[in-house]
Amino acid sequence: MPTKENALTTVEAADAQAVIEHAMTGKLLDPETAQRVRERSERATETLRKNRGTLNIAVDLVREVRDQE
Repeated sequence: MPTKENALTTVEAADAQAVIEHAMTGKLLDPETAQRVRERSERATETLRKNRGTLNIAVDLVREVRDQE
């Protein structure tokens, strides 16, 4: 299935940089930035669910690791 690649908009790139800075330094995210990121994340999650269904891979991975011990 071909994938559609989209270049980041200026706002998306700035949001991504803010999230990286937050992860690296603990600097608080601006509430508007956090809201935009959350909304995009929710849209991406919904698109993934529509296209692929609910993915429950975590349980299988935990069981696999546990069984290897």
